[in-house]
Amino acid sequence: MYQDRGSRSKPEHRHEGHNGYTKAPPPETTLRDGNLKAVIWRNPGERGDYFPTTFARTYRDDDGTLRDTDSFVGADLLRLSELARGAYAHTTALRREAFAEHRKSAPDNGHNGGQRRDGRRVR
Repeated sequence: MYQDRGSRSKPEHRHEGHNGYTKAPPPETTLRDGNLKAVIWRNPGERGDYFPTTFARTYRDDDGTLRDTDSFVGADLLRLSELARGAYAHTTALRREAFAEHRKSAPDNGHNGGQRRDGRRVR
């Protein structure tokens, strides 16, 4: 399994731009195992970014064109589960990074970082 940062696979969703619909941003990361892939997207949210993941199997059609499908055969399932495990680990790390960035940029909202007014730490 390997990671392909910024893969240019076709996104499922498009974001509205100034003239209707424009191209969606590229995926955050693509993890691959042979012809299987897990594509991790970054979506902004009110409480920070979140990371949906799509899974696909790439195949070549009768015309020789590469296509993706979300249908898997029995022999793919174990490899797919390992891709899901890798995607889970990767999105967990991305969520931690995004949460840390969100906390840095968020206003204090009257909280003083676990300190009491007398300067002692709250337990």
